[in-house]
Amino acid sequence: MKSKPFALASVAVVASLLTSAVLAGGASVVPPPTVTAVTLVTGTKTMYSPGTGVANLDAGNLIAGATHWDIFNVGTYFNESYVGFLWEPVGGPVVMRESVATHLEPHFNGPSEIAPNRTVVGTDGFRETLKSYGWLWNPTDGLQFLPTQCNGPSPAPPDIPTTDCTTVALAVSDDAGIVAGSVFDSYTSPPQAARWIMKRTKRGLKATLDIMAPRGAGWSEANDVSADGVVIVGDSGPSDASFHAAKWTNDTFSQMQTVGDTSSALFTSVDGLRAIGTASVGGVTVLVLWAADGTATQFDPPAGSTIEIINAINPAATVAVGAVSFNLNWAPFLWTQAGGFTVLPELDEPIYDYSEALDVSDDGTVVVGALLASVYGPGSPRAYGFYWSERTGLVLINDMVAAWQPDPPDYYFASAISGDGLRLLATGNPPVGTHDTHSVLVTLEPQ
Repeated sequence: MKSKPFALASVAVVASLLTSAVLAGGASVVPPPTVTAVTLVTGTKTMYSPGTGVANLDAGNLIAGATHWDIFNVGTYFNESYVGFLWEPVGGPVVMRESVATHLEPHFNGPSEIAPNRTVVGTDGFRETLKSYGWLWNPTDGLQFLPTQCNGPSPAPPDIPTTDCTTVALAVSDDAGIVAGSVFDSYTSPPQAARWIMKRTKRGLKATLDIMAPRGAGWSEANDVSADGVVIVGDSGPSDASFHAAKWTNDTFSQMQTVGDTSSALFTSVDGLRAIGTASVGGVTVLVLWAADGTATQFDPPAGSTIEIINAINPAATVAVGAVSFNLNWAPFLWTQAGGFTVLPELDEPIYDYSEALDVSDDGTVVVGALLASVYGPGSPRAYGFYWSERTGLVLINDMVAAWQPDPPDYYFASAISGDGLRLLATGNPPVGTHDTHSVLVTLEPQ
């Protein structure tokens, strides 16, 4: 599956554990899958308060995030900066080392996607300069910031660029040869769709920037890239109020069929033949599926609702998950090309107005996400990570892992799931120490 990066935040937790295994209409369900392992996403002694960000659970259970870092290994850390890290079950975490000069500029490093070969791409935001820089990291070459569109010498990795331009890196091909994202002339200027072509030279890995913005476009974005790096999807148009879905096949730009007032292709299938995104039609955000020839099929959300966000699709681009809202009350949804929209059940608590589905299995039968509220107060029900399948209905992660936790579990996000639906990433329970994350990798028994 392809999913957008997610953000984790502390959530106020009050009230007792609520019942799980709930289906809309009170239908009977089979027992939830049996948990066979719960593995803590650990840190090292130089990592403080690490948090997970993105995962690739189909390529060795790879998980990336950001952490405070004791750069000098003296028992203290610079509180204003977060650096990236990559974790895997065998070998544990590796911090994406950066220079001292870079580290002492307050910044937050946010991973966006992990390639199967353990290459990670993301964006680093610098607070004092209001700039962001896309980056690429792999275990062999380390961290390097991707070139900007401004003229000037490229920095020596892993130092930050010194130009006024800014960049965002969102997606990477399977071999890490192509990175897709956007470049900006300044933090107030509109985006320009871009790709970075990565090639190995005698001096190491080198990135070359290719600005793909069509001639005359005042606005363009590159949002995703196919597995082979050939197809990039996004949008293009004269302004932020007038843009439509677009794709680039190698060096060839094409505008896909226009839908509504504005539209954007957010994800591509792994083979690059299909794309899923959204369009604004009469004030309602709808889901759109674009075929290989660019023709569009519109799928309206349930009556009275609008799509708020699409968080993930499956590799074939026949399934998507995210959130729809009814009068600003968010609810998680599953969409399949064959069956349309299904609004997933929530617990019987009206406070849950910010819930969303975050990831989906390859066959579209298993969904994970979070039951959330936009505002919490004394006595409010807690937030919950959830697992949903066609067989089990809604199941709380807390109930699934209760037998594995020394203390009562309290997981408020389930943010990633493997393609086969048998491994998921959950976040919430405070770790024993300050060096480990709040996340666990949960392994399930096949049903």
